[in-house]
Amino acid sequence: MSNADNGPDQQAGDGRTVLLVDDEPDILGFMELALRECGYEVITASSGRDALAVLDRSSPELILLDAKMPMMGGEEFLQEFRRRPGPRVPVVLVTAMRMQASEAARLGAQDLLAKPFDLDELQACVARHLGRGRTEAASA
Repeated sequence: MSNADNGPDQQAGDGRTVLLVDDEPDILGFMELALRECGYEVITASSGRDALAVLDRSSPELILLDAKMPMMGGEEFLQEFRRRPGPRVPVVLVTAMRMQASEAARLGAQDLLAKPFDLDELQACVARHLGRGRTEAASA
């Protein structure tokens, strides 16, 4: 199905940018396709280290971050990401691990999306966080 039409799903993302970080190509592809069809711009990375490199040249408005990845996992990424100056971009931790939202918050994420998730859950999560927009960086 073409997403060239101006249907309601196409306009939902309004061109806002989401960074997807996951080492599983099938999950990354599913999320990318689903969000692009809703009108979001999507950037992908297959590790936390790759995601940090992406952030050196791009400014996404939301990050969906897999918790467990080789090289640099979600927790290590969050530690490094929070040390950087600049706007605070919301991060949603995406995980198959049994984890409570309070644990995700302790790690520095604003939300938790449990795997497996369906299309509606993914879209609702992204819409919820992009509706809030960016928060300002910590005071200088």
